[in-house]
Amino acid sequence: MNERRGPTKKTKIILFLLIVFTLVGQFFFLKLGILSPMVKGIEIQVIGGNYIKNIDKYVVKLGDTVTLSAGDYVLVPKFAKRPSIWFNVLDESGVITIDGDKLVANKVGTSSIGVMKKNRVLKKASIKVVNPKVESLDAEFEKPLKFYGDESYINYHVKLKDYESLEKGNKPQYISSNDKIIKVDGEKIKAVGVGTAKVIVKYNKKEVQASFDIMPRVDGIDLNHNLELQVGQRKNLNAKVKYMPKDAKSPKLIYRYAEPRLSKDRNISVDDKGNITGLKIGKERVVVGSGSMRKVAFVNVTKRTPENIEIRNLKFEKSGDKLYKLTWENEPEVDEYFIYKKVQGSDEFIHISTVIPGEPPNDQPKDKAKNIIEYVNVSGSDDVYYVVGRVQGEFTKKSVEVKID
Repeated sequence: MNERRGPTKKTKIILFLLIVFTLVGQFFFLKLGILSPMVKGIEIQVIGGNYIKNIDKYVVKLGDTVTLSAGDYVLVPKFAKRPSIWFNVLDESGVITIDGDKLVANKVGTSSIGVMKKNRVLKKASIKVVNPKVESLDAEFEKPLKFYGDESYINYHVKLKDYESLEKGNKPQYISSNDKIIKVDGEKIKAVGVGTAKVIVKYNKKEVQASFDIMPRVDGIDLNHNLELQVGQRKNLNAKVKYMPKDAKSPKLIYRYAEPRLSKDRNISVDDKGNITGLKIGKERVVVGSGSMRKVAFVNVTKRTPENIEIRNLKFEKSGDKLYKLTWENEPEVDEYFIYKKVQGSDEFIHISTVIPGEPPNDQPKDKAKNIIEYVNVSGSDDVYYVVGRVQGEFTKKSVEVKID
């Protein structure tokens, strides 16, 4: 009878090596991803965007984009290389599309998605896309846009009739009616030009609008900060605006008194062109403004010197056969007036009369008389006259010449 012999030593070594090579091969194949591991505990989750979850069903608002996740699944064995897990739409309804881990709600309806491992569906979920009615849409701006270069941000609030938890979903659409005046970048708006433009906030079929009148930005005002002038004298502040953009129309300058006073107490008068006229001796301040910038000019009014006094409004009126009445505005500082007549056939003028305010025919004192009167006898048809005043021995500017026809 033959005895059965067990495996030889050589056979045992071969079997052992086969087992070792098999285990080592599986380890490296799993580690390198040549073999696919088991996947346990996989779930479909929405981790970004706005949605409503109900077990394995998600509700997403039309137009929204949400981020998908396969959850914290477990690999068996743990050392295996993580397999390629991807998301796929399981129907051809077109309700949703998936790009990587981003799901886009394209139209109202229901669709299914799956977590895929190669061509195998590991987990399914249902996606419902809704378009809830918008009850109200409000938008406000952190600060208004007024000048070139101003920036602001849009804050909005949407109230939905149904699915209220979706109100914070897809943001409204922001539109500028003129990109050359107002530029929109997400929720940020910026004035990049000058003129009027609207910012439109749209959410589904609702929209709100805000109109902005953008003006040039004033960066500086140059002017004569210290102005000296005499009573009756007029000077300009020569204000100039520095502004942006440079191709815009120059912003308007506004002139006003710095302190409130009665008209009778004013030392100066100021017009809308920046002309300052000295009314009486004293000091005043003028505020010059443009855009959001203000500058102050200091004005000092001093006593008039004779060379700055002008005899104004010389007129004539017939009073008799050859008698004419000359009148002109009185200047309170003038002590006496001299009337000159042109010599016939010559360019020379001769002094013919002296008028002292307060003496007939000018009975009012010189500081109260409005006009001065003097009568002259006309010798010819082309007599020419002018008047000059004298103040403490110094002469004023002469009047214009008048010709009596």
